[in-house]
Amino acid sequence: MNTIHQLEIILSRLERCPLNLVRVELEMFMRTLKSDPNLNTVMTKIIVSNERELGAKASTFVNDIRSSSWADLSFASSAALRAAAGYQLCECLLGEPNPIKCGKNVVQIGAFYCAYQGKAASSSSDLISVFSEVFLHPLVAFLRSALEMHHRILLLLSRYRQRSEWFVEKDKINAILENKGEIEKQLKRDFLLYLFDNGIDFSIESEVPMGGGEVDILAALPDLGYLPIEVKVFDGEKRNVSYISAGLAQSCDYARKFNSAEAYYIVYNVANNKMLSLPGISNVSNVISINMAPVTVHAIVINLRITLPASQAAKLESAVVPLPTPVQ
Repeated sequence: MNTIHQLEIILSRLERCPLNLVRVELEMFMRTLKSDPNLNTVMTKIIVSNERELGAKASTFVNDIRSSSWADLSFASSAALRAAAGYQLCECLLGEPNPIKCGKNVVQIGAFYCAYQGKAASSSSDLISVFSEVFLHPLVAFLRSALEMHHRILLLLSRYRQRSEWFVEKDKINAILENKGEIEKQLKRDFLLYLFDNGIDFSIESEVPMGGGEVDILAALPDLGYLPIEVKVFDGEKRNVSYISAGLAQSCDYARKFNSAEAYYIVYNVANNKMLSLPGISNVSNVISINMAPVTVHAIVINLRITLPASQAAKLESAVVPLPTPVQ
């Protein structure tokens, strides 16, 4: 059972539960959300990048929503901000350890919005349902969309790796290497074309985050914000495993400077009949996820000069990229 489905089951229970169990259902909801690294990463990123807009507005809903100047949710004018408002409100509500008081706070918030629906006084269950409809359903809907986008990006990376290994002309790569051409720049251009063809907006010029350094590509996704992408070439000589490890550290650093919990790393392997191993966990799409807390770097290695047939794979040389030290 995936996390989104679990959250939906908890919402269904919450909307029918007695007052004294509201807190425990909210606690289960938040614990389930935070236990999923992908979803927790998304919410952390949204809240950090919108800290000024969000402020402490959610706490005014719990203290007394009737006197809150933010109850019209005018500050939450996007799907991401609406989700963040629901997330922060849950955390504020769970700050009340007494189950009955917590439940009453939820009912009070539900009653405020129910009044604007033109309805008469309703049961506690109805008011909890209104609270859930206003704050929790938008949160789950946003997380579902964000998770789909996350999977789409990983799939795009996987397909790009496959496309490059199958269809890039080996003679063209050899010619660039023999002529000492700017292979990193030319291969990056190929990746930019791929992003453009797949509808991903990006900055084509190097972007300089606060604190210095230049990120190769800065992709922009609706609501999810910026995703830094670093591009490196491994040739087994000057561009060796230390060079690739340093690029991994750069990816992590750019993510932190752009307030992103994730970064993407493209490594073109142009060493002849040599395989490159990155220090992470490969998923079903052959994208390698590298945990460099608090950042996760998603990487692919694109092998462009493997000439040995699969039956002779054991003859391929291997190069292992170490994690940069210290990991920051």
